[in-house]
Amino acid sequence: MKINDFFEQHQIDLKDKRLLVAASAGPDSMALLDMLVNLQKQLSFTVFEAQTKIHHTLIRAAESMSLDAPATDKLNKNMEELSDLYDIAGKIGFNVSNVNPEFVSPHPWYRNSTGIAAAAEERFIAYFTDGNREKADEVLKSLRVTEGISGLDFSSCKIDQEGNINLSVTYSVEFLFDYKGFNLDPFEFTSTTISRVWEKGE
Repeated sequence: MKINDFFEQHQIDLKDKRLLVAASAGPDSMALLDMLVNLQKQLSFTVFEAQTKIHHTLIRAAESMSLDAPATDKLNKNMEELSDLYDIAGKIGFNVSNVNPEFVSPHPWYRNSTGIAAAAEERFIAYFTDGNREKADEVLKSLRVTEGISGLDFSSCKIDQEGNINLSVTYSVEFLFDYKGFNLDPFEFTSTTISRVWEKGE
C-alpha cells in the first residue's frame, strides 16, 4: 500500500502516536481517512478526525441552490412538456421516482428572504446524507454537534444586493475530553459560503 511506503520512506514511526486527519467529506480525504483507520491496528496508532464535513456540505448546497432560479422558472413554465418527458422516460425504462426531490426546489424561495433558511436546511441534508434527516442527526451527534440537526441554525442565510446567495450555519460542538476538569462549555462555529444566483427569475 502506497501510504505504508510513504511512512517507511520518510521514516515516520507511528507506533503509539495520535494522528489527526483533516477530512472534508470529499472522496480523496475520505479515502485517506478510511485507509488510516484500517491501518491503525496494524501500525499501533490512533486516528482522530478533524472534520470539515459541515462546511464542505454547505458549499455544495450553495452551488446547487444557485441554479434553482432558472431551473424552477423553466420547470413551472413547462410543466406540460415535463410531464410528456416523464412519460417517455418511463416507457424506455428510466425510473424518475428515483430522482431525489431534496436536490431541487419547485418553490421560488429566491424571490424573498422568508424561505431561504428552510430551503438551505433541506438542501444541506440532501448533500449531507442523501436527504435522510435521521441519518444526518445521527452523524452530526457523532461529530458532537449539540442537538444534532436541530442544533444547526440557518436563520442568517440570505441573498445580498449583488444577487449572491449567502449560506450560513451556526452550531455548537462539545469537547471530546474534559481538559483537566475545566468543565469547558461547547464552542460555537459559524460556517459561511457565497455563490452567485444564476439568472434570478424576476
